[in-house]
Amino acid sequence: FTADGFFKTGDLGRMRADGTFVYLARMGDVLRLAGFLTNPMDIEKELETDPAILEAQVVQTRVGARDRAFAFVLLTGDAPFDEARALSETALGATHPSTLTTLVNLANVRLEQNRLADAEALLQRALAGQRAALGDDSIDAIATRITLASVLNRMGRNGESESMYREAIAACKTALGPDHRNTLVATVNLAILLRGEGQYDEAEALYRDAIGIMERTMGATHPARLRTMNNLAELLAAVGRVDDAERMHLDTLTMRQQSLGAAHPDTLVSLDNLARLYANQRRWVEAADMYERTIAALDGREGGAGLDVLDPLVSLGEAWVAAGQPDRARSPVGRLLETLRQASRQPNAPAPLLIGAAYTFLHCEPTDMQDAASALPIARAAVSATERKDADALDLLAEAMARTGDATGATAILREAIALLPEGDARRADLERRLTEAQSGAGAGAD
Repeated sequence: FTADGFFKTGDLGRMRADGTFVYLARMGDVLRLAGFLTNPMDIEKELETDPAILEAQVVQTRVGARDRAFAFVLLTGDAPFDEARALSETALGATHPSTLTTLVNLANVRLEQNRLADAEALLQRALAGQRAALGDDSIDAIATRITLASVLNRMGRNGESESMYREAIAACKTALGPDHRNTLVATVNLAILLRGEGQYDEAEALYRDAIGIMERTMGATHPARLRTMNNLAELLAAVGRVDDAERMHLDTLTMRQQSLGAAHPDTLVSLDNLARLYANQRRWVEAADMYERTIAALDGREGGAGLDVLDPLVSLGEAWVAAGQPDRARSPVGRLLETLRQASRQPNAPAPLLIGAAYTFLHCEPTDMQDAASALPIARAAVSATERKDADALDLLAEAMARTGDATGATAILREAIALLPEGDARRADLERRLTEAQSGAGAGAD
């Protein structure tokens, strides 16, 4: 901490007159050019005003005795690659490897632009040339087949994609070997495709093949291998092999904790997956243990848990209530409500957070912890924070008003919410029912 009470985070920013901060950049990213500190984002934003530049990244490097800024850019158009392709075709021929590489590069640009049909046409052309000039099992032809299979999958042509992946895997094993990176990529991608198609047995076998390749080439605890183990565990759970899924998730969790740390995002994913697995089997105490471990890991992070703790707190409270131990829910629910109370008071708190906070104050369990009086100002803030009138925010505001004794105000707000929803909408019917109830409450109050 500095003498005036600030913690040095390594960020560059400035303080507004109201005491809030404007983040500019990480200090490690700041450039010192001609003696002046310069935010690279300023240079990047200026470059990105050029319609030909999609995105820019500026870095500093030393040239001789001076520091200079260099920019790397992604272009919005295809012109440079089109020009390179035309020049290569003229000078070298349409099937020269350099020309074919340019076709693949242009296809990748069009993929970035989501122009899938154009990308497919270019890749088909490149693949035909690579097969003719380099051979069907050349590394270039194999890599193009893998990319083309991915494009076909994105276009919804899963049968063609599956065939292309199978071709690529066979060629990889023959020409490159069973442990080559391209073999691995095609194997994982085909497993994902088959799982989506419901072909679980073959998808499982492919996942296991990929896990073996990764163990031999990357090591048992490589993050990519552990992600594939996680995906296999999720597949096993989906087909009802719960015991196998649990063992796989536990193995993955143990290795992630040892190699990545307790608070790493991948470790937290494993904890959440196990918690959901237990909850789906109504093993609520074991699910609660996973949520408690998640919260402890988040609390142990540098800078604390922040708002990432909200979801596990909700789930932990629900697990203890479902387990028939509502008293054990009080601590996490109390922390949840206090965290939401503080977050909702922040300037420019987003509408989704405010809506979630108001809902939680109105509907949390144990029910004696519900607090309509606290929900009311949060619901008002949620209505104000939405760019357009939102039926959900208005519904929560009406509920909070009704539960704090303002039945007349609740009826007015409910009418606004109902007007936003079309006839026949199930939510509209529910709101109309509640409007009738609120009007009865307002009439009773008037009597």
